[in-house]
Amino acid sequence: MASSIVQSVVHASENFLVLKFACIANNAGAFDPAYADTDSDNTKLIRGKWLYKYQVVAGTTGPTAASDFTVKDHLGVDLLGGQGADGIPNSGTNEDYPKIADQAANQPILGVLRMTPVQQAAATADATFDIYLYFKRPGA
Repeated sequence: MASSIVQSVVHASENFLVLKFACIANNAGAFDPAYADTDSDNTKLIRGKWLYKYQVVAGTTGPTAASDFTVKDHLGVDLLGGQGADGIPNSGTNEDYPKIADQAANQPILGVLRMTPVQQAAATADATFDIYLYFKRPGA
């Protein structure tokens, strides 16, 4: 099976937006390409908003336990402040907030975001999971 990372908008309103990255690993448990940048349409939708929450939902074939992901801005800064380490569960759901110095912090979005999932050493073939990024307009 070929790997894929497909992005879609699952909710959009004047004040809020939820962007989903549906991730499927290949039969070696890897992702090719290894990351997904927000496409131009989604970048326009999130620019000027704040990333305020994320949620990761394991699929029917969960990834290796304690798998990681990052969400980096156009400058390469991890907007989760390292919270994506061990952030992909092999079953169930993981939900948290972006952090700065271990404190929840809204992160301003100024351009393209890069989401990079990484399974651990014994990667699960054909693993599936969804990463949801929640954005809000400042002041909402």
